[in-house]
Amino acid sequence: MMLAVEYMRANFQRPISLEQVAGEVYLNPEYFSRIFREEMGVTFITFLTELRLNRSVQLLEETAMRVQDIARETGYPNVSYFSTTFKKKYGVSPYEYRRKN
Repeated sequence: MMLAVEYMRANFQRPISLEQVAGEVYLNPEYFSRIFREEMGVTFITFLTELRLNRSVQLLEETAMRVQDIARETGYPNVSYFSTTFKKKYGVSPYEYRRKN
């Protein structure tokens, strides 16, 4: 599973799918999904979202990048979806988060 996690950490800023990562580690997607959850304690999508949001927080705190650019940089081609996902996790929009921090 560590190879899959390493691949995800190296590529989370790109559009990646469960099927793609499963293929990288030569596993059937359904089996990979089940094993990933058992070993990591979260689903593939939850883990990928955490990688992306953790990086976005770092960029919001440490750079002056525009939120649209941070969204793209962290694998969200749509700033609206990024903002919705961010707000669901942190309770504030990326804009508000930056203002408060």
